[in-house]
Amino acid sequence: MATGVLLGNLSMFNLPTAPLEWREGVPRHRLYDDHYFSDHNGLAETRYIYLQCNGLPQRWQGVDQFTVGEIGFGTGLNFLATVDLWLRQGPPNAVLHYFSVDKYRVAPTDVRTTLLPWPELGDVMEHWLARFPEPVNGFHRRELWQGRVILTLAYGEAADCLSALRGSIDAWYLDGFAPERNADAWHDTVLAQVARLSREHTTLASFTVAGKIRRCLASHGFALTKVPGFGNKREMLTGRFTRVARFNSSAPWFHYAASRVPLDAPVIVIGAGVAGLSAAWHLAMRGRHVQLLDTETTLATGASGNRAGLVMPRLSRDGGLETRFYLSAFLHAVHQFQALADKYADFLWHGTGLVQMLPSAQAQALLNLGLPDSLLRELDQATASQHAGLGLASGGLLHPAGGWLDPAALCRCLLHDQAGRITVRTQARVSHLTRDNSKWSVQCHDGACHVADVVVLANGIGAGDFMPQHYSTLTASRGQVSYLPARALPGSLRLPVCGNGYITPAGQGGEYCIGASYHADDLTCTLRNSDHEANFQQAQTLFSGPLGAPEHWQGRAAIRATTLDHLPLVGPMPDWQTWAVDYQDLRHGKAPHCYPLATYQPGLFISSGHGSRGIVSSVLAGALLADYLDDSPRCLPSDVVAALHPGRFLIRAARRGTLVQYPANNQAHKGNV
Repeated sequence: MATGVLLGNLSMFNLPTAPLEWREGVPRHRLYDDHYFSDHNGLAETRYIYLQCNGLPQRWQGVDQFTVGEIGFGTGLNFLATVDLWLRQGPPNAVLHYFSVDKYRVAPTDVRTTLLPWPELGDVMEHWLARFPEPVNGFHRRELWQGRVILTLAYGEAADCLSALRGSIDAWYLDGFAPERNADAWHDTVLAQVARLSREHTTLASFTVAGKIRRCLASHGFALTKVPGFGNKREMLTGRFTRVARFNSSAPWFHYAASRVPLDAPVIVIGAGVAGLSAAWHLAMRGRHVQLLDTETTLATGASGNRAGLVMPRLSRDGGLETRFYLSAFLHAVHQFQALADKYADFLWHGTGLVQMLPSAQAQALLNLGLPDSLLRELDQATASQHAGLGLASGGLLHPAGGWLDPAALCRCLLHDQAGRITVRTQARVSHLTRDNSKWSVQCHDGACHVADVVVLANGIGAGDFMPQHYSTLTASRGQVSYLPARALPGSLRLPVCGNGYITPAGQGGEYCIGASYHADDLTCTLRNSDHEANFQQAQTLFSGPLGAPEHWQGRAAIRATTLDHLPLVGPMPDWQTWAVDYQDLRHGKAPHCYPLATYQPGLFISSGHGSRGIVSSVLAGALLADYLDDSPRCLPSDVVAALHPGRFLIRAARRGTLVQYPANNQAHKGNV
């Protein structure tokens, strides 16, 4: 979600709606007493100031991606005008990345009212409104128009959101109301971040020519020019960045400075579960060709093979990094699931809501996070039972956007959606990874060798085999789910219910899925009657009446990969030996600038450790990996990205003084990694 600065109190997830008023058909922000666009013709103004004066669409020609950055999303007029032009005149196989920030959210009804004068934007507006973000502070990611447009919309203070952004911008729209009315959007700290995120020859355009703004931009490396303004405005400003941005990191060990991986570079993803398919899907959607390797004969045979999985955010009362990641991941996942369900009739996304039972104090703490009613609300026992269709033991919290799905069906759908760019090789058990001549060689047990520029480890606990023993931090836990026949319940369950355990509505075959156990003492997948009984007892506590146990239990067991802090490992793989030397004395408290920027194993990434929430977390993890490879705006703020970093446990050990040096002849991992 948003940066730590934005979460100074527990209600900061609650996003304010822009207070609008209309004067002669033009919306104005009441607090800033300024209009969102010209009363002459807002669309013509946008096309002139932001598109034409940034050299668009001419600069798009011949590119495979282009990134626009904007301060002041407002009604979305600039965004929709840019998308309209991109879809008509942009390269057909290229991706437009659009990053924008705003402190306030204009309500969807106000967006529609505002944009009615321009029916030529009607189609793109309706596509956008159907995927409008929830009123929650932080970063929101949307893949739009079949992946041709990728929007990262950050709600919060401009300075905070920009400082939390990683990636590069090609053209800036500086549109944050007049500087004298909204000084925060034009503060030096904001414009310094604009420069940091710019690359050589990045352009900007702005309606303002205020001397203070010009001097500030010039001091940060922009060569500026005044050009004729729009309508009654005599002048406006254009500029071009003339420096190479310098990055001073407060955490150089998490800084990733690798250049963009070419689109035609071969990519291998190891693991064909939800994590692997999510990574492959996002990479393929960006135009990359991916080879997917898996040990088994079919997709989703490991922990992703359960019949049903819950889709809900993992919330904690402190609203910290764990909550912010899982909330962002949840909001992104449910929109992707709905998009897939709209596209493929055989993919069933049951987004009918989910009831969570919690002690009253814990439930109230989560309500205090300030999430809107569309995402979280309190239910008494009678209302919760009405939602569930059966008598529940107590009230709880309703997650209206939550639900459940079949993880294996999700994997098949993701593969089918990008079938032309994802090739699957089953029964391919990887034995070694070695790097030579800027390529990765992926050696399999059957003697086959696959070569790629990029390798993504998404094979659950198996990913730890390709990390040094002391730094892998992946742990295995056995989980068993049990199946209840339809007659076990006195009626039909309408939506999932969870507490200490969980139960999902009856899926194919008419059986309910209950679970799930956690064991680290036995990593076999042999079913245990004791686990069936424990699952049944947990399910029983959810209902006011008795459940009927089957005569013969059936179920499924699989091994999950987890981490100690309950967050997955997502990102580039460190050069472990160099890290162990460069950061071994972190415990002494030297300033960050005393340390070198991090070095990585080129082209090696990981998405693992998703635990029992992998259906939710894997989707956004795949988007983050694609962002790394493209050097596009990250889908998460930098502190959340750091919280997922594969090297975070090494850094924590260094700070504690418990860092184990990289062994000279380490036999705990496979290959030269």
